[in-house]
Amino acid sequence: MTAPLLPGLSMHLWGQHLGWALVLAAITGWLVQRANAPIRRTLMALGAMAALVPGPQGPVYWLALAYQMPSLVSVALALWWLQGEAGGQQRPRMPAAFWAGQAVLGGVLLLDTLALLPWPIYAVGFGSAPLTVWLVVCALFCVRPDLRTWGWSGVLIGLVFAVTRLPTGNLWDSVSDPWLFLLAVATLLRRAGGQKTA
Repeated sequence: MTAPLLPGLSMHLWGQHLGWALVLAAITGWLVQRANAPIRRTLMALGAMAALVPGPQGPVYWLALAYQMPSLVSVALALWWLQGEAGGQQRPRMPAAFWAGQAVLGGVLLLDTLALLPWPIYAVGFGSAPLTVWLVVCALFCVRPDLRTWGWSGVLIGLVFAVTRLPTGNLWDSVSDPWLFLLAVATLLRRAGGQKTA
């Protein structure tokens, strides 16, 4: 067996801080979305700048102790949210299929972590085959006009992972993470209950 490709140390550190900066800015904006725009955007900028502070003085040091960095999909979601915020646009709801896929993948990875599956699913993510399948499936989505945006987003995420190997060198960590799994489950439950959600 060949050793898995892992991100370089400097790439990992830069990716960690930039990823958290985007995610914390989006989370801050979502939490204070009822505030007027100048206050909301100031708080979002402060959240992003705090994530760039190195060492124990910054929040990323403590977040990374238990949870290294957000997945590339979480970072892409944060960018999508921030783009809508910057343009003052009404963001469309994420499709239920996206949240269902995240819930299923997160559930499978959780079962694998608890050693309740007959095959080591997580270890497969270090190989090249899952990345190839991911890119092919996302490219097929690009054929349909209604799925083209999601297809190109998936291709871009796959290519960023192929070049950087962020966050851990494992494909599953780039397309899912524990917080995204919990958000997916919560979103599906709220939609099933008929409540309006973002």
